Amino acid sequence: MTWTEAQSYCREHFTDLVTIYNSNINQLLFSMTPRISADAWLGLYNDRYSWKWSMEGKLFYVGSKHEFLIWANGQPDCVNAKEYCVALQGQTQMDDRPCGDSYPFLCYNAKNTSYILVKESRSWSEAQSYCRTYHTDLTSIRSKEEKSNITLTLNGSGVQYVWIGLYRDPWAFWSDNTTSTFTNWMPYQPDNYNSNEYCGAFNLMTGKWADVFCGVRVFFFCFTAVTKQTVLKMKLQSEADMHSTEIQQQVSQQVSSSVTNTNLTQVQTMLHVFHHLHILSSCQASCCQKD
Repeated sequence: MTWTEAQSYCREHFTDLVTIYNSNINQLLFSMTPRISADAWLGLYNDRYSWKWSMEGKLFYVGSKHEFLIWANGQPDCVNAKEYCVALQGQTQMDDRPCGDSYPFLCYNAKNTSYILVKESRSWSEAQSYCRTYHTDLTSIRSKEEKSNITLTLNGSGVQYVWIGLYRDPWAFWSDNTTSTFTNWMPYQPDNYNSNEYCGAFNLMTGKWADVFCGVRVFFFCFTAVTKQTVLKMKLQSEADMHSTEIQQQVSQQVSSSVTNTNLTQVQTMLHVFHHLHILSSCQASCCQKD
């Protein structure tokens, strides 16, 4: 199945495509699969339209039809899986570029609501550090008015590219919306070959990962999440009137605080306990049944 089809199947029959949190889970998947030259989808994907402003740090969607944030033709394309920072091209259109490239940059000063073009070329992180030191931050474009002011600032400057505060975290998303920083990429991966590889796959021969075109039909891993509850029984003795609603609330708060402090309250001992792991064939998925 394709990555999207596999995601739908896993969500319908199990919990979701698998998330790998550590080397133990990676090894578990490797041990349960045959040594064949094939891939299997993971829940990992690289969302090229989820970005952040340096000044705010909140994720937001910048699609191809945004009202005032306009991508240059064919952008963003994340060439060679290295373009995670954004520069203005020709003053008005955005282009994702390698963050280590050196360009002039545009700072914003919140004290006097001004935009400052620094023509000294620096990497994106160096530009960010400079702007935060001497002004407020790299500039954001959050309205048509801000975009107009920036265009006026850049008018006649002659710069081809200029850094702004837009950036994204690569390979930061898993299908089940949990967070994992563990990676196990093959050498020279991810590479975003042909600028269309935005889904993560597990190589069954090596246990290493690669970025793959999401429309390819391969095997895939599903998981079923189970939760474990810790039940704590207590016997309470008190001379107070335990039928009083106020007393009951006070006791509940004290018990809850005590249990939390001793780390006994664990509604989920693990966010995901991999009770069942399933690998499904792209050609036989419809015949597979849950354990």
